[in-house]
Amino acid sequence: PEPTMALPSVLSDKGLAKFRTKVCERLLATGTCCFADKCQYSHAARPRRNPKKFIYSPVACSNPEKCPHGAECGFAHTSDEERYHPLTYKTILCPRDSTCGGYYCPFAHSSEELRPAPALEAASGAAECGGTGGTGGSVAPDESPEHAADE
Repeated sequence: PEPTMALPSVLSDKGLAKFRTKVCERLLATGTCCFADKCQYSHAARPRRNPKKFIYSPVACSNPEKCPHGAECGFAHTSDEERYHPLTYKTILCPRDSTCGGYYCPFAHSSEELRPAPALEAASGAAECGGTGGTGGSVAPDESPEHAADE
């Protein structure tokens, strides 16, 4: 049987706040993780910031690798920060629908999973590093790393 994680595949607000905000200890210790993409911990070089502790928009920072604001930046520094942000998570239907297979897919797979999407703040240059951030919006489904293996 496949191992199971403590977090369900559809995350609550509390689960979403903690999701992939810490590095996977299994991966650090052994170089591998039996949970792979089903792991609730980060396998990326930079884990996601907890949106309840750091205020940032799901809009991508213009210079995440050399951002002078670091964790205090008002913009997303990773694709996980864009896709698993409370303002974007499960706000649009998954284009792969029943063929998706992503355990933690950030897109909704039914109307029951769909969360209301806030209007994206239309501020010219809002994503420039050092800006104040936007209010959020939806991330294009075809750009999701959960779907990268399909292409």
